[in-house]
Amino acid sequence: MKRKNLFLILITMVLGVLLTIPVSASELSFGVEANLPENQVDKGVSMCQVFLGAL
Repeated sequence: MKRKNLFLILITMVLGVLLTIPVSASELSFGVEANLPENQVDKGVSMCQVFLGAL
């Protein structure tokens, strides 16, 4: 039973590798821009470094 399961897994893996269809995206162009809050300490970086003020 273990040999049969191992054989089926092996055949599935081999067929999965051999029967793959290559795909590609043509001209995929997008951009990302950070929305910085008004209280951003350093406007030159996009990490969260904000001044919360006196509490």
